Amino acid sequence: MGTSTYQKLDQLHRPVSSAGIWRIMPKRHIKRPLGMGFGYSRFAAPSEEFKVLYATPNFETALRESLIRDRYDQKKQRRIAEHTLRNHASAVIVTIEEILLLDLTDGGAHKVGVPSDIRHAKDYQKSQAFALEVYQQMPEVDGFLYRSRLDDQPCISVFDRAVTTKLHSPHQLSLASNPLTRPALKKMNIRTFKWRGKA
Repeated sequence: MGTSTYQKLDQLHRPVSSAGIWRIMPKRHIKRPLGMGFGYSRFAAPSEEFKVLYATPNFETALRESLIRDRYDQKKQRRIAEHTLRNHASAVIVTIEEILLLDLTDGGAHKVGVPSDIRHAKDYQKSQAFALEVYQQMPEVDGFLYRSRLDDQPCISVFDRAVTTKLHSPHQLSLASNPLTRPALKKMNIRTFKWRGKA
């Protein structure tokens, strides 16, 4: 992307504040609900240049993005083990300072030439390269607002440089204990079962 492209991306600036968005993670990280690591995801750094945190205002979407993904594609049985719920936790995240995101959710991204693969493709090569360029060339930007490819609901990706200063997690709870978990699974036509083998 050249300088002119970055100027166009300024049109996508969207300040965001929230009193509650959801993140789901392995329960072993419950004491570090804003913790991040390197991994393979849509806006992750291609060579570990930075870390990102993902969250969404929709609890069902958080489940889809973290645990469900494509695991039930073309499968008749849609079920998840109870121990999987016990081994994962949900965290409520709030903004303690407004975050500035690039809004990729509507037609604006297309108008300024952001390829659709960055927003929707299963292959993350282009979106990771895009994230790295934004991270390095637009230091005022804290991350991205985009839509989940799984249910088209809004999600956010926040760069590490903003997570530590602009986000806070006041509440964490095991997925097995969260009253929202089972209704969300039922809505997705997923039932739970007790694992009889070794956990």
